[in-house]
Order: sequence, then C-alpha cells, then structure tokens
Amino acid sequence: MDEQALRDYYQFDESDLEANRNGRLSDSQRRKLLALDKGTNPILIGLVVIFFAVASIFPLVYRQVNPATVIWVLIWGGLGCYVLYCILFPSSTSIAKIMVKKAEGPIRFVAVESGSSGNELEYELRIGKVKLDREDHELTDIMKAGDVFAVYYYDRKDGTGNHILSAQWLSAGK
Repeated sequence: MDEQALRDYYQFDESDLEANRNGRLSDSQRRKLLALDKGTNPILIGLVVIFFAVASIFPLVYRQVNPATVIWVLIWGGLGCYVLYCILFPSSTSIAKIMVKKAEGPIRFVAVESGSSGNELEYELRIGKVKLDREDHELTDIMKAGDVFAVYYYDRKDGTGNHILSAQWLSAGK
C-alpha cells in the first residue's frame, strides 16, 4: 500500500490525519472548507436581482417618494434577502457543524454508472454500510478492495454524500 499516493489523492498530511483521529478538523482542512464555502452562490445572486428589480419599481409607482425612504427600503430589503437565503439554504459545509466521523473495516468498490449517457463509471467506496465518495478508477489502483482501512469523513449537508478527509491503511485483506 502506497500511503503517499493515498495522501496525495485525498490531499491530506500527517497533521490532518492526527486531527481526524481525534475527531476534529485540522487548521488546513478548515481553511480548505472555508474556501469552498466562499464561492458566489447563484441562488443568492438571483434573490438580490429579483429584490432590486421589484424595489426599482417602487419609485415609479409612488412618484412622491422621499429618496431616504428608497434607500431605507433597499438596505432593509437587501438584508432581508440575505437572511431569507441563510434560512432557506444553510451552508453545506458550515465549519462549526462538521463532525468528523470514522469508518473502519475492509473496503469495497461498487461500480456506478455516471455521466449524461450513463456510459462512464465511477466507483463508490464503501466500508460496511457506510457509503463514501464516488471516485474515479485511479483510487482502485491505490486502495485495494478487501484491505482494512480507517477512513475519516464528514457528511455533506448538500445531500451529495460523505466526503473523505483522510484515510489510513491498517492491514492487507484476507
């Protein structure tokens, strides 16, 4: 088992693995997840555009509107859109809520068709009943089916499954 290939594939190091063994994220993993969370969300942009489109009609309907009222409506409406967005679409990787979980045992790969035409294969990594990330064929060359691993992961709140943070080879399969 090439441990460095496994670390390179999942982009973790010894300090990440040690933090995950203790049930927490490392500082570098926190930074990576925060960077993923900072992307511009099209839903939020859509809410803001709709709000400003509706708010821009306000002065046309009420011709005798004080400019301070328009500014007041824009500020509170913008904040309202943001609060609504936060309530309806909570962050998928809210750092404070991430719990590092562990699955240990022999691994297996289940081939899953993917792509628009269903002609591409991905491999779902499983340990017991725990379904983990879908991966490409490269991982099946690094991790051998039947070998025993300890895998540290977190559950994605966006419904895309369990994301692997780090893994450790324990023993060869039988």
